[in-house]
Order: sequence, then structure tokens, then C-alpha cells
Amino acid sequence: MNIRNSLLLFILFFMLIFSPKGRCAEIVLFETKLQEPLDAILLPVTIKGKTYRFLFDTGATLTVFDKSLEYLLGEPLNIKTETETSTGKMPLSYYNPIDVMLGKLNLKTKLPFLTADLKFAGKVLGREFQGVIGMNFIHKYIWKLDFDEKIIQILSSNSTLSSDNYDTLINIHPTPRLVPVIMIDMIGKSVPFIIDTGDTGSGRLTKNVIDLMIEKKLVSDVASDTVVSVSGIPLKRRVRVNHFKVGPLEYSGLLMHESQQNAIGLRFLKRHRFILDFPNKRLYLGKGLHSFVLDREDKSGTKIINEKGKIVIGFVDERGPAAVIGLKKGEVIKSVNKMPVDGNDLLRIRNILKGKNGEKILIKIDRHGKSIEAPLILKKGYDHL
Repeated sequence: MNIRNSLLLFILFFMLIFSPKGRCAEIVLFETKLQEPLDAILLPVTIKGKTYRFLFDTGATLTVFDKSLEYLLGEPLNIKTETETSTGKMPLSYYNPIDVMLGKLNLKTKLPFLTADLKFAGKVLGREFQGVIGMNFIHKYIWKLDFDEKIIQILSSNSTLSSDNYDTLINIHPTPRLVPVIMIDMIGKSVPFIIDTGDTGSGRLTKNVIDLMIEKKLVSDVASDTVVSVSGIPLKRRVRVNHFKVGPLEYSGLLMHESQQNAIGLRFLKRHRFILDFPNKRLYLGKGLHSFVLDREDKSGTKIINEKGKIVIGFVDERGPAAVIGLKKGEVIKSVNKMPVDGNDLLRIRNILKGKNGEKILIKIDRHGKSIEAPLILKKGYDHL
């Protein structure tokens, strides 16, 4: 090869590497539409030819199967542990991993799979799911989510990303449990927050952080509110954060519950277009269409769940409007404002119960086979401390 041809090849190689396309090459390994409602990210996985829905959960270390699928996993390992939940301890069983396909990607890693009872979590979510995709698989890839376009993509770790369409880049700090953490400046110092896509709320704060924020008058609407978990609906402190800043992006009015860890949840994340670049330990955040929507609290004093396709009252706060008109746990809601409802209407009815203070909602319930209709008057602040 003569000098002239060598020079031409060098120029072509240089143009390929340093052209705009060469600098930003996203290698898509998996892509799917996010399914409505967008209060959780459920992804289709295939096990032995059958499709199941698994929750995308960056707050979980390992992949988890619902106990109803234990028969697919063979014999359990001789390991028994428990995990703390908001309502107590939940037993866990361990199994050798099997092939679980997300598109052409296999969730199987060297780490074991867990099983746990996820049925109640499905009732709270309003949609059944059969497992959880944990960080043992998630951390190997780049995850690109756009809640405006309702698309999720998995990108190869060899992808080259552009930050042009994002407002800020934040370092992700890995932990021994693989769960991702970012640092957020608040209460006069840098505070660690877990990125938890399995948390359907805006986020959580520790007792110490809440106490300091109350002392500094950085929160309002301090209340005792219900929190949904995989095992129950306990009461926890809830606050409205007056000012929350992530990089240059600022927010107000976020509702956060007390927890053992600080975390940002999916309701906060889905205000954005974002990339979780785990191989390179970076979070890309870009403002979405709903970046600054105010969180709304329940004003009914109930928590409703989807029980076998019916809307069932899962909890009644004795201080709230629902208790005033005599609604009880376990009763089935048949109609709201004269419109028949079923389990598919769960999130729509929850939004109705977050309506205006003093608004009248006509509720019809089934009590021991008898239909009873009563006006529920929404009330803000009944749960304040």
C-alpha cells in the first residue's frame, strides 16, 4: 500500500471517530414502550416460553420471583433470611438462578434469585406482577427512560452518550449492595439519596433529616399518613418539602415519607427524561413536560387497593372523612359519583380522592351484600400533626 492510500485511510478513520455520529453512538440492546399507568415500570420477561411482568427496581439488590413461581426454580438453597419492611419482617428464600430473558438479554447472573410474596404489592399497584428485576442485572447496562415519549431502552456499556439534551449530570455512587446513591445538598450539607424506581412516591427521608427540616422550617404539611409496602399499609410521618434541588434543577411541594433511608422515587424521576448510566456511574436528568407538577395528598382518609378486579378499601384512617361516614376496611366500592368502577379504575379513583378541599364525592359501597351510598367530603389536613 502506497503512502497516498495510507493517508486516505487515516483521514477516513479520523473522520469516523471524531464526527458527531462517531462521538455519540448509542447501542440499543432492548427497547419497549412504557405501559400506562406510569406509576411503575413493568417489563416483559420470558421464562420457559411464557411471559411474565417484572418490576424494574433500582432499590433492590437481587432479582426476586413471586412465591407462585417457585416451582420454576427447582430446589431452594439451604439459606433462609428475612428482610425488614415497613410492617415487619418478611421471610426470603434463595434459589440458583435460571434463564430469564428480557428480549435477548438474560437476567441470570452469578448471584442467586430470591422468592417473596408479592401479591399484596400487586394489589396496591393495581396490576399483578410476578417478580422484581434487581441491581445484580441492572447495573451492567445503561438505562434510558423518556416518560414524555413513554419509552425505555437498555443500552450497551460500550455506548457513547451525549449530554446535549439534558440539564445536568450527577455522579452515581455505588454501594456494597449495588443500589445507586446520589448526593443532594440540603439542610446545609450533602446528603446521600438512593435512586429507587421501585418506590412509587416522590421519595423518602430519614427521621433525622425530617426533624432537622422541621426545625429549620424547610417543610410544611407535617402529617401522619399511610405508606404502601409489599406487606401492608402502615402509618408514617409525611412532609411536604418546600425546596428540593438536584444539581441546577429546583422543585417545591414534593411529598416525602419517613423511612430508614433517604431516597428519590419514581414519581420524582418520571418528571424527567433521564439516563441511568451505571457502567460510567452517571445520572443524566432533563426536564420533562411535567417537571414541576405539585404532589397532591389523599383527602379521603382511605387507601384503596385492587382485590380480584374490585376496588376494595384497604385502610381507613380513624381521623379522616371516610371514618366519619362509616366506611370500613374490606368493603368494596361499587361506584363513585354515580359511575360504576372496578379494579381498572384504581388510579383514577385515587386521583379523585386527592381532589379539592371540601369537594363532595358520592361513594357507593357493598356491605355484606347490601349497597350503601354516602357523600364523602374531602378534607385537607385531617392527618396533620
